[in-house]
Amino acid sequence: MEKKVFKQKNQKIGALLYRLRNERGIKQIDLQNEGFISQSRLSKIENGEVVISAVQLMEFAERYGVPIVFFYDRLNENRI
Repeated sequence: MEKKVFKQKNQKIGALLYRLRNERGIKQIDLQNEGFISQSRLSKIENGEVVISAVQLMEFAERYGVPIVFFYDRLNENRI
């Protein structure tokens, strides 16, 4: 995959995670306090600065109550 495309998809996943978290009224610090993920790591993921693993994405899908295909479907569409 071309580096630019990979980066764009990674940024889109981060934006989707950000949107889902905010729609549910969850703060980054809430997830840290639960022991789910550190606030700094989550911020980097949501900003597309670090790559999220498939396992982490599955954990987020469970935590936010969406099927894992939610992310795949939106990566192949022109919307967030």
